[in-house]
Amino acid sequence: MPAVTRTTNFKFPKPAFGQTPWQSYYEELVNSLDSLLGRFLGTSGFTGVWANSTVFAVGDIAIDATTNVVYENLVAHTSAASGTFATDRTLHPSYWQLWSGTLSTILTTNTFTPGNSQTWNKNSRAKLILVRLWGGGGGGGGGAGGSAGAVRQGGTGAGGGAFNEFIYLASDLSSIETVNVGAGGGGGVGGSAGLGADGESGGNSDFGSKLYAYGGGGGNGGSSGNNKPGGSGGGVMSAGLVGAGTTSVDGGHPRVLDSTGTPTYGTTGGGGAASFANDQGYPSEWGGGSGGGVPTGGGAATRAGGCSTRGGGGGGAGGSLDTANVERVGQEGGNNKTSVSDGSGGGGTGGAVNGGAGSAGADGGTLNGGQGGGGGGSQDSGTGGIGGVGGLGGGAGGGGGGGTTVGGAGGRGGNGRCVVYQLG
Repeated sequence: MPAVTRTTNFKFPKPAFGQTPWQSYYEELVNSLDSLLGRFLGTSGFTGVWANSTVFAVGDIAIDATTNVVYENLVAHTSAASGTFATDRTLHPSYWQLWSGTLSTILTTNTFTPGNSQTWNKNSRAKLILVRLWGGGGGGGGGAGGSAGAVRQGGTGAGGGAFNEFIYLASDLSSIETVNVGAGGGGGVGGSAGLGADGESGGNSDFGSKLYAYGGGGGNGGSSGNNKPGGSGGGVMSAGLVGAGTTSVDGGHPRVLDSTGTPTYGTTGGGGAASFANDQGYPSEWGGGSGGGVPTGGGAATRAGGCSTRGGGGGGAGGSLDTANVERVGQEGGNNKTSVSDGSGGGGTGGAVNGGAGSAGADGGTLNGGQGGGGGGSQDSGTGGIGGVGGLGGGAGGGGGGGTTVGGAGGRGGNGRCVVYQLG
């Protein structure tokens, strides 16, 4: 082939109009442009100029020959047998959108909520897959019920569900993956002239048995006895535990222990926060915050739920009643915070005295989990206040308030979720 002048950067041929073989140079130029555009625009779905009676798959790219504007198809369909592209778009406005033309675009976003095993389908054009998971928040413990003159503790707050995320190469995943999303744990029933029931732990979430976010532990039911810890936060390797005993409860793994083998107060990474009797809930980074604890007797304030940067906040403890029948407010649930000074509180507000209900924790956003619900207030002449519900994204339920004869029920934990972004 004779020598030909070429462009500086991509060496495209620039043959003179009379130079032979013109067809070969032309084909080289077109094929090079096609390869480069496909590589740098990150798409393989171009179908060329829109045409009648053509099958279009989701993600196909077509050009309007009249305006030279490029569109992306959103709904699988066959184009009309007659008429223009503009007419077809007017008749079916949900079929097409202007093509973004970016180097990397979100092809689809799939959101999963609790239910039976669900399936995720990979987009054939996807190159990267971002998966975000939250485990379910635990349910708050029910408040104790009893007669005036007895100690009636509020239930402790539950632990929040963990957060986890990973970016996969599309080639690392199967065309279909199974998704499980954990539900929030049920709140414990308030005691009727007796102990409050423990809350249920939140369910665990996983994507394709490859990525896990475990649920938070349930809160401890109120009694007339000793210090009680809240439920501990879920981690990325194991679930949080129901608040039990009179000292401390490990958070979900990976856990952090001090030199004596005791769990540390808060944790970084994917570990859930441990919980401690008669203490505030403690914070975590990706794990769930732990629930607020309850002190011995009913003569002191109960504790707020712990925060989490990306996971669910812990639930606040319910208010208690002492032997003098003095009412106390419920405590705040944990928020999503990053400051060391913001280790607990800031979520759902605690219920007022006289059996006020704790407020629900706010739902989480695309980057963080739900807030913990507030604890219910105690009641000296009736049923204790109910604990607030945890927010969507693993927020924990608040504990129920102590009551005279009947304690308040603990709040339900917030559901986990799974969000999958397919990037092209």
